[in-house]
Amino acid sequence: MKILKLTEADLKKIVKRVIKEQDYNDETRALAGSLWKLYSDAVEEQLNPEDFDDEFTYMEEFIKYLLDSGVEEGLIEEGTTLYDTLNDYYNDYYAEYIFNKYDGTESDDFYEDFDDEEEDFEFSPDQFEDLDDFEKDIEK
Repeated sequence: MKILKLTEADLKKIVKRVIKEQDYNDETRALAGSLWKLYSDAVEEQLNPEDFDDEFTYMEEFIKYLLDSGVEEGLIEEGTTLYDTLNDYYNDYYAEYIFNKYDGTESDDFYEDFDDEEEDFEFSPDQFEDLDDFEKDIEK
């Protein structure tokens, strides 16, 4: 067995890298799922796919409208890291559904898969209580 000695700077670099490489945290996934459940139907009603030149423009507007609904309700703030993270999350995990909505090939299977994931998911807000302070310390 080898013993490694790490400096504080080395440890900070390692932790920064791990944070960047990890998937979205449970808190982000829970908030994204809640926003989707609350507002996606309203977004679909407001946006007509025929009004857009392509599926990418439609997806971009769909996600913006969804996030803006969360902003209006005071759940998130525009221009924050959380807003940007949720935007990325929707692009990563909901793009296929939104593209299919654009061309009319969406499926109810999406919701079934999403509901199955949520049943396995347990979230406690206290679980990540110190994460923000931890990340701020790392960035210094």
